Parts: sequence; C-alpha cells; structure tokens
Amino acid sequence: MARPGKRAAVLCPGPSLARALPRLDAGEFDRRDLTIAVNRAAAARACDYWCIWDPESFDDCEPMGRPTIVMDRKRWQRLAEVRPAAGRHGSIVREDLATPPPSTGWVSWSATVAVVLAWNLGATEIAVLGADLAGRADFDGVSLPRQRRSPERWQRERDCWTRLIAWMHGEGVEVTRVSDPE
Repeated sequence: MARPGKRAAVLCPGPSLARALPRLDAGEFDRRDLTIAVNRAAAARACDYWCIWDPESFDDCEPMGRPTIVMDRKRWQRLAEVRPAAGRHGSIVREDLATPPPSTGWVSWSATVAVVLAWNLGATEIAVLGADLAGRADFDGVSLPRQRRSPERWQRERDCWTRLIAWMHGEGVEVTRVSDPE
C-alpha cells in the first residue's frame, strides 16, 4: 500500500492526450494535487510545472498560465539569457531533485523527469496521460522536425519507463501510464 501523499497528473504531448483531457475533467482520475506538463502539453492545460529539455522547447508553445519551468541548470541559464521572459515563470533545476538510481535512465527524457519531479513534490499516485511512446505528431497534430521520434528512440524511452516505474513502485509510488493511441 502506498504511503499517504499527493496525487499528480503528468501531461505528455502524445496524440492520446487530446482524448484523455475530457476524462481528467470528468474526474476519472480523481482530484489531482499537482499538474506537470511535458513540452508542448503545457499548451493543452494549465499546469503547475513545465518540464522542458532545451530553450527551443520554450518557443514551441505558449503555456497556459505561468508554470514553474523544470530543466537542467546549464540549459536554464542559457534559456534565461536568450529568453528573458522565461524568468517570469520561476524554475527548478533538475540537479536539485532527489534522484532515483542513474541506472533507471530517468534524466534522458522530459517525461521521466516530470515523474521524478512529482515524486520529489510528495506524489504517491501519478497518472501519466499522453505518453504514447509512438508516432511523430503531438496531441494537436503538430510534428516538429527537430524532434527525432523514431521507433528506436521510442524503444529506448519505453525501456527507461519500465526501469523507472519499477523503481518508483519499490518506493511505494504508483505510476500509471494512461494511453490509448489510435
């Protein structure tokens, strides 16, 4: 049984996010204490935190609200230099988070960083929506050429998810990927 804690929703930009949001609104996943968006998913729903990988991701969408940006220190410093408006969001640098073992590979993907952030913020139940781990387009049909979404990339990310979810389970955290790609 999981220790009492917060419930988090991690919104990833995969195609199934568009179908999952009405389910979230209808309460299918119960009330969530935290909402963390990954990359372009921040344009789909207001969120508390926004996990992005690089300064270019900041320009890929206009987030709803003013979420706290989560990225590594070096990239945050670069973003703050080239996009002063980013400073209005506030930031958490990845290096300041308590971390799972490096063998999970959690630092490799924005979505897995979002799950680790939820755990750092006290979440014991994490529903991950839109992490389809397949295809090229996002929830709104947009496909950015600079994103290398190949079957090989998705396999590496799936392997990382498997290791991270197993580790989280051992820590008493329930992580559920809710995905229904068409």
